[in-house]
Amino acid sequence: SRPESRPEWWRLGTQWNPAWAPESVHDRIMAAVQARPLSRAEMAKALGHKGISGSLGRAVDDLVKSSLLEFTIPEKPGSRLQRYRPIRPQEKHE
Repeated sequence: SRPESRPEWWRLGTQWNPAWAPESVHDRIMAAVQARPLSRAEMAKALGHKGISGSLGRAVDDLVKSSLLEFTIPEKPGSRLQRYRPIRPQEKHE
């Protein structure tokens, strides 16, 4: 099977920061968005948080800057309908 079809494909790329350990907020966000794009609130719920914490917000921003997550509505980053989806290695939209 191809590396990107394995569950933790995101840990194999050069964008992944080694400081983001397995089971870190970053890793858990990436696992959560595999099934479908999620909003920050949906990510918080999937991670068992009561709301959007500062650590979750920073982790999402880190993953977007690292090209591991992208906006579903790139032209409106502040939209209330905004969701985040993973960018698999063969799907770079740059």
